[in-house]
Amino acid sequence: MNPSYNPDKPDPNVTGIFSRQAINEEPAQRIRCVSPEFTGIKMIYQCDEDTRYYALPILCWSMLEDGRVTGLVAWQDSVCPCDQVTLAYGGRWVGYQDCHSNALQLEAPESKRVELLAMAQQPTKTHQRLFPEIIGTHALILADNDGGYDLRPIVGWRLIDGAVIGLFHANYEQRSKPLAEQQTFSANQPEARFLYYFHYAIAKRVHAKEPGAMASMKDIVMRLIG
Repeated sequence: MNPSYNPDKPDPNVTGIFSRQAINEEPAQRIRCVSPEFTGIKMIYQCDEDTRYYALPILCWSMLEDGRVTGLVAWQDSVCPCDQVTLAYGGRWVGYQDCHSNALQLEAPESKRVELLAMAQQPTKTHQRLFPEIIGTHALILADNDGGYDLRPIVGWRLIDGAVIGLFHANYEQRSKPLAEQQTFSANQPEARFLYYFHYAIAKRVHAKEPGAMASMKDIVMRLIG
């Protein structure tokens, strides 16, 4: 990790590209504790003016400061509660889908609710703050050269000051080390030059240089940096 960077120190200057709000601006929405999702449950949502349904893998389950338990997804430039995509990001949350039964539900699994409630009653310093990335999320970052960009795999997620932030390699030689020992950037560090989260299906198309995916990528870069 960058020795000059303190992941537990609040930074009022860290804002979302789209929301333009500080990460720690709304205390009730701050994440108190998290539990990784390993069973494949997905968020089901619809885009504005679209009748089709879309599925997005959940990163983890969280308990917010107001006591709500919700799934979290990497959405555009931040990690947000599934039931908040309607309010802030131009989508409409429908519910959670079990990967085995395909059943749709509106509440987090009871096992996760019990786990997070027990965790929230413990001292904060005992909470899990670092967990691995297993669903193929990538980070779009600005490269060193003018106007260039890079798509790097997220290797883990960290709970930092009430928000979940993606971690990616500072250099690819670090990949053989345990996650806790790797030199990584957090997506909210200015030097990381982070722009956007992409999910595996889209990242795979970009790596394959599919024309449609490449055009969309360039459009996003131009829209974000002008």
